[in-house]
Amino acid sequence: MTLWNRDEWLHLQPNDLWKTHCPFCDITLTPLVKEFTYWYVCNNKYPYGWIKKNLLLIPKRHVKYSSDLQSQEWWELEKVHNFIHEYFGDDDFFSFMRESCTWRSLEHLHYHFLPGYISGADVEHILEKK
Repeated sequence: MTLWNRDEWLHLQPNDLWKTHCPFCDITLTPLVKEFTYWYVCNNKYPYGWIKKNLLLIPKRHVKYSSDLQSQEWWELEKVHNFIHEYFGDDDFFSFMRESCTWRSLEHLHYHFLPGYISGADVEHILEKK
């Protein structure tokens, strides 16, 4: 899999990306790892810090916020999380999503799963107002 950076990604996208074209809505555009009924897991083509095990969890239906998810999508998350735990095995990992769209690359809801460990102090540092 070829990994690109975010600048390259933005350069390749149409100007009206958020309005008429969502690459997460087309499951064939992403490097698929596992498919579920309502979700799919893929490798992030534009990972944070070039982390190769950066997985994305994406609902197949285009939703903007977690509050837009339907009950069957919520219920299937148990299966998805079981798969994620199997995928990382004994390795530490953390997950996050942005509920607001301020710094999201796309308005399609998605979760990140990254290998490693993040502590409470790390979170405090990240959230610190400069």
